Amino acid sequence: MAKFYLMIIFISSLSLMVKTGESYFQILKSFEGPIIGSNYAPIASPVSSEVQYLKNCAGKLRPPCGTKIFFGTFVGNETISAYCCHNLVNDVGRRCHVSMTVYAIINTPEFKQKKTQILKRSKQIFKKCKASNSHGVDF
Repeated sequence: MAKFYLMIIFISSLSLMVKTGESYFQILKSFEGPIIGSNYAPIASPVSSEVQYLKNCAGKLRPPCGTKIFFGTFVGNETISAYCCHNLVNDVGRRCHVSMTVYAIINTPEFKQKKTQILKRSKQIFKKCKASNSHGVDF
């Protein structure tokens, strides 16, 4: 039960951070080392370059898109607007989206347990956003 409350606090905190324009940026503050065990990790030799890459990725998410994309990816309960799809595909890009997703999975025990579903949703969101980007449709 304690893990459930911890997760609620984490998601609530993240939601507030994202709504203020910080997006995934706050998650990255605790980052101390390279992303290990992922084919999707950004290529960078010094750790600081990798951290900076992820912070730059997070900074490209516009409010309220960071919240919507986060909950769509990690919880699966959010509709992504055409505006946010445009932001994801054209500003953030696939590599940043996947790198931030993998980072959150690796550094959050609750997400590690749901890794397969989260990665599947992440891929589906980007694919649907890319398709809807040319049509301007919410999904």
